[in-house]
Amino acid sequence: MGRKPEILMLGDKCCGCGACSAACPRTCIHMEEDARGFLHPIIDENSCVGCLACDRVCPALNSHNRDDVLSVSWAKANEKSLLLASSSGGIFGLLAKRVLDAKGVVAGASFDNCLRLRHVLVEREQDLDPLRSSKYVQSVVDKDVYHSLRNAVLEGRKVLFSGTACQVAALRAYLGDLSKEENLLLVDVVCHGVPSPKLWRLWVSYLERKTGSKLASVNFRDKSTGWSSYSVSYRFENGIVRRSLAADDWYIKAFSRNASLRPSCFSCPTKGACGSDLTLGDFWGIQEKRPFLGWSEGMSAVIVRTPRGVDALSEISSSISFDEMSFDQVCASNGSVINPSEKGRCFEEIMAELENDVPFETIEERCPFLRSPVQRLISTLGVLRSQINRIICR
Repeated sequence: MGRKPEILMLGDKCCGCGACSAACPRTCIHMEEDARGFLHPIIDENSCVGCLACDRVCPALNSHNRDDVLSVSWAKANEKSLLLASSSGGIFGLLAKRVLDAKGVVAGASFDNCLRLRHVLVEREQDLDPLRSSKYVQSVVDKDVYHSLRNAVLEGRKVLFSGTACQVAALRAYLGDLSKEENLLLVDVVCHGVPSPKLWRLWVSYLERKTGSKLASVNFRDKSTGWSSYSVSYRFENGIVRRSLAADDWYIKAFSRNASLRPSCFSCPTKGACGSDLTLGDFWGIQEKRPFLGWSEGMSAVIVRTPRGVDALSEISSSISFDEMSFDQVCASNGSVINPSEKGRCFEEIMAELENDVPFETIEERCPFLRSPVQRLISTLGVLRSQINRIICR
């Protein structure tokens, strides 16, 4: 080995994007989970020649310019089935359909047997559904995905990549000058942080033991109780469906209280600075700003960053309802647009228990995340409000 790559010294600053592995010309880097379940690069020092290609694509090691804000709007799909199948306003699905209609390729996160979340490439509209909706687990972006996307851009095919800010920044760095090609559209999703995949597997195993059946599917954003008061639903192979408000789901509570997030998420260097063309997220707070808009089935915040983003939104404008808002209005109720999450109260305990392979029941007992009566009342009122809004706007 020549000069030692800096990625080896990143520690908890590593975001696990896998760009270093994809960029290595000697294929001597692979990603491996640590004891908490987060991926980190492992280098075969006998094969490494110290070219530092890995360091050059690392989002944690390189500076990032702040992204522009060309326009901001609330938006939702006009097609109700698409709206209901999506986490918020269905904008990603429409963007993806345009790319696929042009014989392009779409990359997004999809579950593998409900246990592992991976980025996959989709070339047919009928394969798009697994990429819709939010998944509150860190997704793996394998080197093959990076290579395939690069080839697609080189071939002149339309390409849409959707991921977290660090994943978008990693792909841009990997592609280099190719990231400027007009046929590439980069979309980052507003990210609260990514929970430990190991904790997710422990949670799934716990649910399967309680149910006596394998988990068949999960919907982290079940809108049957409304968009602003969404539920989490788990479907098992034996036909049982477990559904509860997100505020009552232990796994989601650990996520929302920042107790299960990857350490790098607390100092994210790419939030609002990843080089995406569009940023998509929930437009929380639209209820107060536009009370009679018909938001109960979902509403997206769309932040246009580049001329490519302007063109992409224009191409789907006939399929959506939308109107201009201000950047401050979006950020006022969704701080994750601009600010990294702060470390939660039970974070250290959960990370230590993951490292020590503590049974899930013990983790839950030590960190129960119980809700107060006032919090339960607020959730109930939120569900009622969503139902009333549906009736008013029907």
